[in-house]
Amino acid sequence: MRKIRSKKGAPIAIKARARKIAMAYHNIITKVNEYVEERVKNYETKLKVRELKLLTLLANKRGFQLNHQ
Repeated sequence: MRKIRSKKGAPIAIKARARKIAMAYHNIITKVNEYVEERVKNYETKLKVRELKLLTLLANKRGFQLNHQ
């Protein structure tokens, strides 16, 4: 913002900074829900893989074989 202030003046630089903050706030408000949903989905997928791996290991240890899809 120093570059803008030196070239165009303080009022323009203040508006540019306010716009940048407003855009960041808007992106957080509008896109955070999608981000959270994606994180939950990824977590659930990783958890399923981890549980399946553990169950397979325990079944093999006990002499069983899992039939999973």
